[in-house]
Amino acid sequence: MTAEPTRPFFDIPEPPASSDGTGVLIRFVDALGFRFRWATEGLREEDGTFKPCESAMPLFELVKHVHGLVGSATNALVAPMPPGGPAPTTLNDFRNRTLSQLFFLRTQLRGKTETDLLACKIGVHPFWNILNGPLSDALTHVGQINTYRRAAGNPCPKGVGYLSGKAPIA
Repeated sequence: MTAEPTRPFFDIPEPPASSDGTGVLIRFVDALGFRFRWATEGLREEDGTFKPCESAMPLFELVKHVHGLVGSATNALVAPMPPGGPAPTTLNDFRNRTLSQLFFLRTQLRGKTETDLLACKIGVHPFWNILNGPLSDALTHVGQINTYRRAAGNPCPKGVGYLSGKAPIA
């Protein structure tokens, strides 16, 4: 396995060499990792209790939910990520573990064939449900995290290049 960078998804990694199904899936994971990283960059523990209305999930629970969705997709597509120390408990723990899990997923997807992917299941559901289920749901919740942050008065860093996949220039 490739060593995890010290700042996973600071920028979107170079694109895969192929635009086959595996290459597209890897790029989707790259985009999710990049967007999650910058949606959670600079979050404070006190931001975790924010929710825009009484019936909404608090921001901390959204981050935990994204972590669980990434875990479900990882388990279905490649294998459970090896344990990485104690279970996460803080907002920052869940953020870091989710970024690590996305990097693990990206790394493990390389070399998978179309046949390998089509053999993956989430429960009894076929490969396609991994895309429209946990991966798409995670991306939706990353957008919610961005919105919650703005509403809580702690917006995301300015200048993130979502189209180019580049970090903001300091």
